[in-house]
Amino acid sequence: MNYSLLITAPANDLLTHRRAMAFAEALFEAKHSIRMIFFYGASTSVGLASRVKAQNPRIGRIDWNAFAEKINTRLTLCISSALNEGVFDKTEASRMKTKSTIASGFEIAGMGSFIEAIDESD
Repeated sequence: MNYSLLITAPANDLLTHRRAMAFAEALFEAKHSIRMIFFYGASTSVGLASRVKAQNPRIGRIDWNAFAEKINTRLTLCISSALNEGVFDKTEASRMKTKSTIASGFEIAGMGSFIEAIDESD
């Protein structure tokens, strides 16, 4: 089966992000595919290049990029939310006359991309 996931928890809510990653990992281990992991609202700050990888002694490190590479999926940040969090890709950075701030492995897209991913998911 194909899945698409929506993450809305703020980037500093490590426990919720760990649970979401554990759920995605369980899907992957059960031989399901994850078409997209879409970050919306305050969660988009996980895609900020200057953000230190979150770590907590109780739940470990949260590294969405390494996880996405492992399961071969897309990490997509909602464009309007990302801009509010100060995350800019090259296109938005040139439009805003600033530098790109997006972390490697993430992309920025509109909600329509997530709707399309849902449509292609089971």
